[in-house]
Amino acid sequence: MCPHAGAEASWLYDDVERTYAAAIRGQLAIWALGMALSLGTMALFNTPNILIWIGPLALVRLLPYLGGILGGGLTIVILLLSLPWPLALLPALIVVVGQNIMGYIVEPRLLGRILRLSPGLVLFVVLIGWKLGGVTGIAFGVPAVAVMQAVAERLISRRDWRRQPVENNLARPVTVPVVPPVPAAGSGPQRTEAAQSQ
Repeated sequence: MCPHAGAEASWLYDDVERTYAAAIRGQLAIWALGMALSLGTMALFNTPNILIWIGPLALVRLLPYLGGILGGGLTIVILLLSLPWPLALLPALIVVVGQNIMGYIVEPRLLGRILRLSPGLVLFVVLIGWKLGGVTGIAFGVPAVAVMQAVAERLISRRDWRRQPVENNLARPVTVPVVPPVPAAGSGPQRTEAAQSQ
């Protein structure tokens, strides 16, 4: 067994743990923003029995990526059923616009910043994850890509680190300090004066 295998397994475990912890923090931040959108709109328009809907909204919004759509839809249904008809259209429109802004702009940027991925890549991975694995593919797709990126970055930095001493020694010219010669005994200006006096 390779003596460095334990250290390599350790940094791989640390990268996976850090990436999934960041993904969970990102999902919780998105959940909080979604709950603020739903409950804020419902409170702003004085929706009756708002306390009854906190639990179902919180549970639905916990689903990664899909929870935003389902939570926004549930909020719209609650608003349409709880408020009088013409007054329910404005809060429903606010939730639709807010949810689209969150889903297409805020979520990819937030997760991209937390996981150090491009927001476009986050959207792409969500779509591919949905196509390949449904909700499970969505939940594990973005963190898995972030782990792959972290491992690739680690391998590239290790490769560059191993090459660095060789490249630096070859690229750097060797400089030897020049020390002026020390005059020998009986040489130099004293000898010339003695030779001139004779």
